[in-house]
Parts: sequence; C-alpha cells; structure tokens
Amino acid sequence: IPALLTERRKKSKLLSTYVVGVEECIWPDGKVHSNFLITGTETGRLSCNSPNLQQLPKLTKELEVIGVNIKNIFTVTNPDTYYLVEVDYSQAELRLMAEYSRDKNLYSAFLNNRDPHAELAVRIYHPNKIAEMEAGLIQAKEIVTKEERQKGKTANFSLLYGKNPYNFAEENSIPTDEAINIHNVYWQTYPGITAWKQRTLVEAY
Repeated sequence: IPALLTERRKKSKLLSTYVVGVEECIWPDGKVHSNFLITGTETGRLSCNSPNLQQLPKLTKELEVIGVNIKNIFTVTNPDTYYLVEVDYSQAELRLMAEYSRDKNLYSAFLNNRDPHAELAVRIYHPNKIAEMEAGLIQAKEIVTKEERQKGKTANFSLLYGKNPYNFAEENSIPTDEAINIHNVYWQTYPGITAWKQRTLVEAY
C-alpha cells in the first residue's frame, strides 16, 4: 500500500505542477512567462517559477507507459522562426570546487574528462572495483547502474553544501546507515575539499 500511495503521489504531483499548474500560468497572450530569480537559491544559481522551467521531469519509462512527456508541453509560437534552447551548467559548482581545492580525485576526473558522479558511485557501491577503475582498466560508467550514478550525483552536490547523513537520508528516502556510508565515502574520496574548507575558515576569521 505505501508503494502505491507513493506512486500516486508522484503522478499527482506531475499533474498538479506541470499540467494544471502550467495552465494557470498562461498569460492573456497565450504564452507562459516564467519569473527568473537571481536570489532564489542557496547555491547562487539562477532559478525561476510560475512555472519552473528548470526542473522539467525527464521522460522516464514510467511516464512513457502513460504517454506523458512533460517537455513536449512547451513549444514556441512559430517553430519555423523561433527555437527553444536548453542549456545545462554541467557540474559548475563541482568544477569550481575542483579548481579551488585541487582535490586529487575531483580535479583528476575533470582534467581527464571522466565522470565524477559515476566514480563516486563506484567507491560507494562497488569498492572491490576501485583499483581497476583507478588503474584505467575499466570505466566507472561500465560498473554502476543509472540509479547508483544518480545517488553519486546527488551526494556530490548535497554533501558539498553541507548536508549531514540524516538530512540526506530523509530527503532521498534511503536508510540512515546507507546515508552514513555515502557521507563517509564522500569525505574519504575528497580530502582536498576538507582541507580547502579548513583553510578558507582560517582565512575568513
């Protein structure tokens, strides 16, 4: 029953946010005009609302089954003349942290065009494969599942901004012991970030 309730909540959220919610945001000219905010996030990234065009859900298998592709709702008035352009920051905060901290693992991943989210996921879920990965015998993406990489990605951003294991467990609906393990592996993987934070605090005071 809880699983069915969770499933219903997800679909209800999609309906209320991206169908009914978007309909309520249509202006008299027949278009939606999002509000872009430069102070709307803790991280300093640009955000927007009414509607939030920065968090449109991807077309998952679950949505494909019920024939829903949220991104197809949004189009331009004249597709022969105008285009919608989707832009991604591509791990901007992590790249800056790699530059500031010069952490060996994070800096090396970007310098050599590797995937830091997949590499962290390997360290969390497949520690027996770390040596092969570090030796270049196997790529991190070949080892982890999509779900494991997603958790690695979430950890890379959430823990960088100071989430503790208990917040992380609650927000991501995972067991506390798994969150504690992710937290510990994260900081073991990036000791350079800890050193940078300590130096920064000393300089600030």
